[in-house]
Amino acid sequence: MLLSKSAILTAKDLAHKDVDVPEWGGTVRIRCMTGNERNAYEVEVLSAHNANDHGRLAALRHKLLAYTVIDERGERIFSDEDLEALGGKSKDVIERLFEVAQEVSGLNGDAVEDAEGN
Repeated sequence: MLLSKSAILTAKDLAHKDVDVPEWGGTVRIRCMTGNERNAYEVEVLSAHNANDHGRLAALRHKLLAYTVIDERGERIFSDEDLEALGGKSKDVIERLFEVAQEVSGLNGDAVEDAEGN
């Protein structure tokens, strides 16, 4: 069956995964990035890397979480203005959620770590 434009654009294709976060007393839902978010994230990674901007590189984990942590309606709960606040949370929790966000978004973890200089 060939899909129509409408069928493609209305398809529910954004996979998600719920992650238990006992440190925060509940569950966090992480969904894959949209194509536009993925493009913006890759531009941010390359731009920060090329500028050798360690501050922006350090915030990439938080940026990915801002793109992918959603509420029960599927809406993002964090914006770019929340990146610094996310940075103040447990590194262990952030790392665990970051790994899930990479997984559901199909990101190659090595590429992100290479860009961060790890």
